[in-house]
Amino acid sequence: MVFDLPKELEVNGVNRSINSDFRDIISIMSALNDPELSPREKNFVLLTNFYEDDISELGDLEEAVKKAIWFIDWGKEYSEKEKAPSKLLDWAKDYNYVVSAVNRRVKTVEDVRELPYLHWWTFLGYFAERGQCQISYIIEIRDKIARGKPLDAADKEFYKANKTDIDLDNERDTELEAVLWGDKNG
Repeated sequence: MVFDLPKELEVNGVNRSINSDFRDIISIMSALNDPELSPREKNFVLLTNFYEDDISELGDLEEAVKKAIWFIDWGKEYSEKEKAPSKLLDWAKDYNYVVSAVNRRVKTVEDVRELPYLHWWTFLGYFAERGQCQISYIIEIRDKIARGKPLDAADKEFYKANKTDIDLDNERDTELEAVLWGDKNG
């Protein structure tokens, strides 16, 4: 259990400063989902944008990638045997809806984008408590479609009116899995 908001991670026995602001992480997530980038390029973007240290100083890059993914996934541990869930959120495509939902929870500012810094885990906490809003409904529709559940009349109407916002490429992203699991061939 982690009680502090990490601003550094131990990688290969050395504490490494990280870029923990939500904007940094969303930018990294956008690159990891970019189909134009190879797994090697995705790893490079992840490592050079996540860690403040030069990539040559990180040592075992596979451990550095795993620690970065652990942080991005809010401290969740994954086993290689876990099946990748259907993609229900695209941080780049859904960015405005996500920020709108977070803004509903943050009462101290008009827009979180105006804050000089907001830790990724704090941002995720606000997002997790978003309640019913546009992005929640979009995710709900995506989930029903991914699981093959029928849409009721209201869902169908919403889907038809918002198809371009709802549709995502839900095929398993083998390149992203290579980044997540440290494929040495990528």
